[in-house]
Amino acid sequence: MTPDEVASECQAGKVRPVYLIVGEERLLADRAVAAIRKAATAGGIAGFNEERFTAGESSFDDVLSAAKVLPMMSPRRYVLVRSAERWERDAERAEERAATAPKKLEADGPTPRGKKAVKDTPLDALDAYAKDPSPTTTLVVVASKLNGSRRIVKQAKSGGFLVECLPIKRRDELSQWIRAAARQRNHAIDDRAAARVAELAGPDLGAVDDAVERLSLYVGPGVAIGSEAVDVVVARVRESSVWDLIDALVARKLDAALIALPDVMEGPGSGLPALGAIASNVRQLLKMDAAMRGGQNPMEAAATAGVPPFKAQDRAALLRKLPARTLASWPRLLARADIELKGSKKDGMSILEETIIAMCMG
Repeated sequence: MTPDEVASECQAGKVRPVYLIVGEERLLADRAVAAIRKAATAGGIAGFNEERFTAGESSFDDVLSAAKVLPMMSPRRYVLVRSAERWERDAERAEERAATAPKKLEADGPTPRGKKAVKDTPLDALDAYAKDPSPTTTLVVVASKLNGSRRIVKQAKSGGFLVECLPIKRRDELSQWIRAAARQRNHAIDDRAAARVAELAGPDLGAVDDAVERLSLYVGPGVAIGSEAVDVVVARVRESSVWDLIDALVARKLDAALIALPDVMEGPGSGLPALGAIASNVRQLLKMDAAMRGGQNPMEAAATAGVPPFKAQDRAALLRKLPARTLASWPRLLARADIELKGSKKDGMSILEETIIAMCMG
């Protein structure tokens, strides 16, 4: 089953008791999870019948107990488990123990009646639960990668609850995905422009979707996206320069932020491409901060927000020092800058400099 098929089912009101979401394309996995959650929690009080776990930090017994609890004032409960690839390592270790068990049994004597030589792993327990799940719970298990020979993967595939979120490797398929992303934002985009976005931002769909969002902001509502806009917005905003600016903003180092700003703008212009890049990163920070406050560790929170893994620890350390009210004020300042860039006679650099000062001093 594809993420789009999951979304269609959920929109039609069909929610399965178990979903196994597997794949390294995080954007697709997050969208599938969001669609399932929306459908599973419909008709209930938000957050009242939800529980979230991270594999390796919580036992499967805890997950199982949560899945078997009856919903309160809602048709269903929603239970989410992330990072289930950690259970794959548990399974591999269990297999290693099983391989050495016969030799150990020969040395120690027969196993007492009713006692197993090797304990079931969480994936074994998940396989058993999926055969007879609670009818009033939707259990969603997310893993970046699992061995296809595992019983739970085979059962999920044959039972229709395996959701595969695979990277898009072919350039023509990525261009098609970009055209669909543009249509969702009410924009047409020609083949050449879509191919250019794929070349500059692909193959990671998170980066591609961010590029389409910045293009949408740049061209304005309902306007077609052409190659010229792609060259301005995607090609001329260097990601490394944006990261330098964002790091300076989060650290509230005004001098470093103002020094980084010209590199982000790449010369004179309206400032909208640079603003789009800054706004995209601020949204990532807000998501990462919320995920960390919700209990995720920095690497998991970075993955949830779409922050590159190598920036996770640095961003987490800076976010811990940044007052929550300061970060929460940034979207308003960026929205004001967007209005000024589109309607003011002031040059883009001046507007963005004023915005950077307000963000650092807030």
